Amino acid sequence: MKAKLLALALLLAITAPAFGQGCIMCYESARGASVKGQGALRNGTMVLLFPPVAIMGVLVGFAFKYRGE
Repeated sequence: MKAKLLALALLLAITAPAFGQGCIMCYESARGASVKGQGALRNGTMVLLFPPVAIMGVLVGFAFKYRGE
């Protein structure tokens, strides 16, 4: 249990700086797009985000399943 909490805390500490990466030019460009364009950007972001998250999830799952105990 402590290892899982430590892993979660470490993950949050590592990813926290990523939340401040908003680019004002990208934000203004997306905000100025049409509603259809904003939807396309939103869907594109999810499409590009899904594979790395899925791969990391599988790798973490294998790491926990096959840890050396």
